[in-house]
Amino acid sequence: MGRLTGEGSYEELASEAVRPALEPMRSQPRGFGTTLTVVETLLSPPREVVIVGRPGAEDTLALLDALRTHDLSYAAEVLSEGPDDPLVRKVPFLRGRGVVDGRATAYVCEGGACRLPVTTAAGLAEQLGAIFDP
Repeated sequence: MGRLTGEGSYEELASEAVRPALEPMRSQPRGFGTTLTVVETLLSPPREVVIVGRPGAEDTLALLDALRTHDLSYAAEVLSEGPDDPLVRKVPFLRGRGVVDGRATAYVCEGGACRLPVTTAAGLAEQLGAIFDP
C-alpha cells in the first residue's frame, strides 16, 4: 500500500510487523513463506507497471496479456484510464501518465525511474523481461 500511495509509513508498519519473525525465519524458513515474501518486497526496489487505456479495448487487453507472461509478485500493477481517472489523485506514480498516439500505453518503472512508454505487447514484454527476468 505504501508503494501505491507514496505513503512511507505503510512500509514502516510492514517492517515493524515482520521484525519479530526474523529470528524464527532464520531457523525455520519453510514456516514463513508469506512473511519472507513481505521481507523480499521490502528489500527490493519499488517497481510499478502502469497501463493507461480504455478497459476492455483491444490494445489495452493486449498489454494486460503481456503482464501475464512474467512474475510480477513484487510490483504494483495499475490500470488507469488516463489523467481524468479518479485513481490518479490517490496513486502518485500515475500522474503524468497518458496514452501515446491514441493507443493504450504501458510504463515500466523501477526505483522511481521509468523506461520509455511502449504501446505494443512485444515492447512491454521486452521491458518486463529486462527488470523481472534478469
